Amino acid sequence: MVDLEKKSAGLLKRPTRRMVLQAAGAGTGAALLGTSALGQGISNRPITVIVPFGPGTAPDTLARRMAESFQQRWKQPFVIENRSGASGTVGTTTVARAQPDGHTLMISPSTLAMSPSLYRDLAYDPVKSFEPVSQLVTIGFGLLLHRSAGEDVASFVRKAKEQPGGLFYGSPGKGTPHHLAMELFKQRAGIDVTHFPATSFAGAYTELLAGRLSAMFTTITIAKALPTDGSVKLVGVASAARLPSVPDVPTFAELGFSGVDIVDWYAMFAPAGTPKAVITQLNASANEILQNPDVKAWFDIQGMVSAGSTPDQLRSLVTSDITRWAQVIRDAGIKPE
Repeated sequence: MVDLEKKSAGLLKRPTRRMVLQAAGAGTGAALLGTSALGQGISNRPITVIVPFGPGTAPDTLARRMAESFQQRWKQPFVIENRSGASGTVGTTTVARAQPDGHTLMISPSTLAMSPSLYRDLAYDPVKSFEPVSQLVTIGFGLLLHRSAGEDVASFVRKAKEQPGGLFYGSPGKGTPHHLAMELFKQRAGIDVTHFPATSFAGAYTELLAGRLSAMFTTITIAKALPTDGSVKLVGVASAARLPSVPDVPTFAELGFSGVDIVDWYAMFAPAGTPKAVITQLNASANEILQNPDVKAWFDIQGMVSAGSTPDQLRSLVTSDITRWAQVIRDAGIKPE
């Protein structure tokens, strides 16, 4: 009887501050997860997925497909909000400043890792301001060439060397992956081609079709869907191996230009401080969606490759890409704004 009373007294001890905080943390996680075990998401409120680029772009198209799949699984509304501007920094700033309660997410391309070397006064840190959720897909880049600039990569390089600075290439703007992809190729090929930064991809492509531009890089997703009169051709892909979506197009390595390996990744992030339980749930659902055969088939049509990752793997990817693109930007002599 005495032993039992001693044990009971021990169980009824006054809780310590640490015990209270641990219980509170567990309660918060449980409240946020709600009935997630029953496929009901984290609450009854809509989840906003911010895309830092305009409608119809590759990140927007991907975000809408992922939101549809999440909504079906979680039985919770997922709403896409496009916040474009300044190579993605406008929308990214919005997410960094959002309430970290799991109701604001972002789907961003690898521009997230390029921006620190292009803008002096970013309102966010690409690593510290976000909780990585999962890498989603990768998209290969390729070189589009107007026939007036050559029939293939070799002839384009020869012509560029004959006319240093005399040929022009386009991009949707300074600091975009399209811009930096060409700067990397220029460095590897030893050529000088002048940049024409348009205000949109459509504007740059219109100039390319007209022959006023000689070349431009773009994602394979866009390259496959572009209208052409036969004057523009995809002549090389910037990947380690040929891409299944364009198997007849050689890699730059095959053509004798090593080191031109550019893969644009797209990933999901949440504001820093979002509860770990929510990040874990988002990651698990994202990776399940990425393995769905119907989703993967849709990716194939878009020229995307299903990736997936842990949050830690995504954080490492962002960190390593910040270093990689900082070197390319320095070597290209691009000054931060």
